Amino acid sequence: MKLTKSFEQGVCLMAILATQAKAIPVSSRTLQRRLPTSMTYSQKLLRKLVVAGIVKSVPGNSGGFTLARPVGQISILEVVEALEGRIDSFPSTGLFSAIFAGQTGANAHQAITTADQAVHRIFMTADAVWRQVLSEVNIGDIIDRVISSHRHLPQLDWNDPGVETNAIFTINQKEVTDD
Repeated sequence: MKLTKSFEQGVCLMAILATQAKAIPVSSRTLQRRLPTSMTYSQKLLRKLVVAGIVKSVPGNSGGFTLARPVGQISILEVVEALEGRIDSFPSTGLFSAIFAGQTGANAHQAITTADQAVHRIFMTADAVWRQVLSEVNIGDIIDRVISSHRHLPQLDWNDPGVETNAIFTINQKEVTDD
């Protein structure tokens, strides 16, 4: 199973929104400046996150985007499924049946069906474990691991052109809890 670049870019969008001062939406222009993708691609990702209820779109001249919920309430699984859809690592296409279609004998059909189902069950179990792990990790956990060992996130205004990326890692920033 392999996630697309959309997921990585979506997580970067989430990191920006997670560290944005709560009362100030991040403008589309700011997100475009910070993320090296086209404006239409960024908007496509943001739209998926809005539809999933993870990000909120704020209309108006001072509008932009904010997180719809606190970072501790947004699981990585939600972000994956918002951007990639539900992932099944072995979407059975019936290839076993097609390959062995000409086999004869009393148990041939049953053996082929059983093999196909057995492989599919193995991957369904793996997918369930993968989903469980991702559902237990939230955006706040990841940001926290990257930024520091504290349970606080810096509060920035990404719309301010003077905000440097390395400002996240300084101690002098205002901090907000991840509710």
